[in-house]
Amino acid sequence: MRTIHQTSVSVHSATVFGGTGYRGQHVVRRLVKTGYRVRVAVRHPRANLFQNMGGAVQQTQADVSDVNSIAGAIEGAEGVVNTVGLYVEKGAASFGAVHAAGARAVAEQSANIARMGSDPFLWRMSHDVRGFIRG
Repeated sequence: MRTIHQTSVSVHSATVFGGTGYRGQHVVRRLVKTGYRVRVAVRHPRANLFQNMGGAVQQTQADVSDVNSIAGAIEGAEGVVNTVGLYVEKGAASFGAVHAAGARAVAEQSANIARMGSDPFLWRMSHDVRGFIRG
């Protein structure tokens, strides 16, 4: 799996985990603005989400705690961006489960896709999206 840095992104499609959050929405908008097709992996799809993106964004149900849903969400993607962030722990949604185990699961599934012949980039983002993709 290769890591793409801010100035060398050259894919046409990407899956964004955490795309409904503050950081993720900025990433999705920037990707669309620069011509990407974006699949947003969400736990709870909503009908009116990203309607103003001209059809460049689709939603898919996925959860970072479910490797099968992760694999389905990234299938066919040329890039994977993980912006999932948790601000308050609640029930099974602990910092460790989301920020460590969830991020690891997304990375591992991306690596599995790479082993099957694709070469997706994986971008893990925690707090700062400024300058993510210049467009």
